[in-house]
Amino acid sequence: MPKIFLTDDVVFDAICPADKDQELYWDYAVAAKGQIRNGSIAGLGLRVTAPGHKSFVQLNGKRCRKVLGSTVVLSVASARLAVIQREQELSLGKDPDIDRVDPSIEVLPEVDHLEGFAKRDMALTKARLVTANDQMLELCNFRGILFLTMARPSDLAKAEFEHFELETLVWHKHNTKGIKLSRSLYEYAYRSVPIHSRVAAMVRAQRQRWPDSKLLFPSHTDQSQPRDNFRKSLDRFKALPGVPKHFQLYDLKRIAISLMLTGQGVSHEAISHYVDHKGNLETTMIYDLGLVDPLRPVTERLGALLGI
Repeated sequence: MPKIFLTDDVVFDAICPADKDQELYWDYAVAAKGQIRNGSIAGLGLRVTAPGHKSFVQLNGKRCRKVLGSTVVLSVASARLAVIQREQELSLGKDPDIDRVDPSIEVLPEVDHLEGFAKRDMALTKARLVTANDQMLELCNFRGILFLTMARPSDLAKAEFEHFELETLVWHKHNTKGIKLSRSLYEYAYRSVPIHSRVAAMVRAQRQRWPDSKLLFPSHTDQSQPRDNFRKSLDRFKALPGVPKHFQLYDLKRIAISLMLTGQGVSHEAISHYVDHKGNLETTMIYDLGLVDPLRPVTERLGALLGI
């Protein structure tokens, strides 16, 4: 298990050896070229799996590891802060996980210390968890891009790697409604929109996962076709505490638009164009969940009239 001073560049370049199903890199005071660095955190690790998935973990014992989150979501700095915060809460006698939602990413069991049938059975369990975690992490990327771009699931399902300019943070969105000039003509074959740097990181993560596919999210059985569902992963997600059973991927678009419309300093016109409503504010306002409270006096007055 290598020890190295973790940086975002180290995380990006880290790989899992070909003869292993995962590799752990532990945060250490010595950098790759031998320099002594300050700021490393004991117990913080980077886990890289054979399919290329990366997550930060914290060592809670000799064999017990707590998953902190995907490297797509967390930077090295935020992972170190998470470890410090967890240690502080533990020192105060608090359970740092008691109020936190289980991310549904399973820690892989150790098998090297087992023998015979016990090792075989645990290896099979481990293989199933690797597959389940792989599906959940891909769903996290899919949802993350949907939320940060306020895109439709159908837009992202057919998105190709060549549609993204990661250096300039631009997505040339195909399969959108576009800006209509007449009944039969669209102004553009695609629309170009800016993207957040986190979206670029998720696209890079997908490229590592699918190096031979042109699609960001290809079918697992035919990489030339888009993935048509995340059924198993969504079922696991919906089983988490606080997630409504009626959750749909399209809800991420609704929530993101609502957040932008509620006092974030972004004009309604800009949001309407970004989310492909072609400047139609009436359509955009349908997504404004912030309108719930202003409308509450209607139901209160109705209740008062009915004497309830």
